[in-house]
Amino acid sequence: MQNLPSTTPDDDTRARLAAPGVGAFLRITTAWGLTDTQRVALLGNSVSMATLHAWHQRAPSIASADALIRLSYLLGIYEGLERLFHGAPEHGRQWLTMNRSDYPFSGISPLNYMLSEGVDALAAVRHYIDHVNGGPPIRPSDEDVTT
Repeated sequence: MQNLPSTTPDDDTRARLAAPGVGAFLRITTAWGLTDTQRVALLGNSVSMATLHAWHQRAPSIASADALIRLSYLLGIYEGLERLFHGAPEHGRQWLTMNRSDYPFSGISPLNYMLSEGVDALAAVRHYIDHVNGGPPIRPSDEDVTT
């Protein structure tokens, strides 16, 4: 009989990304001045308040795919704002909380839009910021990196 691995590659990936993703999320949302209630709302049904409180004490060993998708969007939004307002991170924080009339915000702030509209809003804000920045950040592929 063949020995099968105890975890699937998906589990391995989620385990590898959980701790650094959650750590970055907590630092970013602290820099943005968000409350735990806002943090949980941004993470949707994938994280409870009790889980978030546990994350403050110790990074998780694994996170759900939904949580990692949301974390990825939020990390991209943060990075995009840092690129857009280089040297003035307070402007990025202000941008998040200012009401905007342009699409997709319809008169509310990007933060309130993300809090009220869920993962699709996270994707839309990430796309908006990437568009304003002239595209997502360019990173070398693994083949281009030499040691």
